Amino acid sequence: MPGQGQLPKDFETVKETSKRHARLEERTLTVSSQLNDFLDWPYLQQVFQLEHRFISIKTGGIQAQVV
Repeated sequence: MPGQGQLPKDFETVKETSKRHARLEERTLTVSSQLNDFLDWPYLQQVFQLEHRFISIKTGGIQAQVV
């Protein structure tokens, strides 16, 4: 039906957690194609943000990185 279509999905996010090398690793990936008109980048189709978070099992210390 006209006007009943689905809106494009924006800012889809997936998260993964694993235990490696005496630490917990959390990775979160967020993607979007809705920001294309705001960026002056030829042939841009999608943008993303990758977040890493490392938690030491021994000390409880946290390190974080966003790309």
